Amino acid sequence: PTSKDARTDKIEAFALDFPTKVIESVAAPRDMDAIVNGHEDKINDAYHYGGVKNTDNVVGGFLGLPKTDRGTYFDRYITLRINASKDVINAIGGLDVPVTETLNYDDTWGHLHIHFKPGLQHMDGDQAVSYARFRHDACSDPCRIKRQQQIEHLTIEKLKNDKFNDLTHVAQLIDVIRRNVDTNLSADEMKSLGWSFRDLNIADVHSTQIP
Repeated sequence: PTSKDARTDKIEAFALDFPTKVIESVAAPRDMDAIVNGHEDKINDAYHYGGVKNTDNVVGGFLGLPKTDRGTYFDRYITLRINASKDVINAIGGLDVPVTETLNYDDTWGHLHIHFKPGLQHMDGDQAVSYARFRHDACSDPCRIKRQQQIEHLTIEKLKNDKFNDLTHVAQLIDVIRRNVDTNLSADEMKSLGWSFRDLNIADVHSTQIP
């Protein structure tokens, strides 16, 4: 989201297995039909009508998760403003993204300008986030989620392959993220996560989406 009463642009739940270093994720299309504050609505309205607490309640209930001892569905949450992803991608020197189709879209009001041709494209943070937000092709949100998860995987690969995963870089990247993040992870927990998964194998990151 871009502000405290925004609608979420992306909703994804993660399960982290520390012993095996496996990450499972499931994304919910933002237009998914759900019960929000007692009425039928799009699932991404949960944040708009009640922030993090309401999103935990709506998304966790929708996924059928058990509640934690604290009465929440999720152990931790991370809310990224749009600049967080841009800043991280810029901090690691951009991404080389294999684009499979021509993408053209201009939305001046929404500050979204997307122009990509098929082939391997080097993208900075702004371009990568715009690419991930594109939804004006034949399959709309499902393809958009695939692009978002593709950017996630490419970022993980670059962090590992370009040696951004040592303790110094982990701390620096966390500082970049924290400027545009609301989370109940402590600074020590974030460093611990970054260090624990520093040698993550991309094959152990399993991403799917709700149809």
